[in-house]
Amino acid sequence: LPTFLLASNEPTLLSAAEPILLALGGRVEVVLSAQAALASMTAVNAPALALVDANLPGMPMGQLLAALRAEANGARFPIVLISDTIGEGWTNRLTEGAIDDLILRGAEFADWQPRLGLALRTYSLEHEFETLRAASAQNAQRDSLTGVYNREALLAMLFRETDRVQRSN
Repeated sequence: LPTFLLASNEPTLLSAAEPILLALGGRVEVVLSAQAALASMTAVNAPALALVDANLPGMPMGQLLAALRAEANGARFPIVLISDTIGEGWTNRLTEGAIDDLILRGAEFADWQPRLGLALRTYSLEHEFETLRAASAQNAQRDSLTGVYNREALLAMLFRETDRVQRSN
């Protein structure tokens, strides 16, 4: 089962969001501080989705997102932020890809499940696309029967090496 991270110390939010995450078909890990959220998101088994309260105590949210980016070790999962307002700073973070969605704290909880489900589906499709792209790149360079590099790949490597030799005399 996938793990969904729920990072908030607000009891009302926790009691309303946990059943929504459970309905998406996973188990919920609840953390109450920014440090615990960062530890969970950078762990070997990163969550499949992180639902994070912008008012999480421990460190400013911008600092948490920057630390996550620095320590994520290539792990990628949707991060949905719960905020009181949608300001320019949050929209910039959406544009940059630091967060994947932003939900207003006052929004109806019934509207959360489709948005969280969409974030999970989008991530799943992105992951599938990246896997297919890598397989396609592999197939374009290697013979499917023997697994050795094909003519085009060998020529590209040869030209790259001859260019390197010429540059370094």
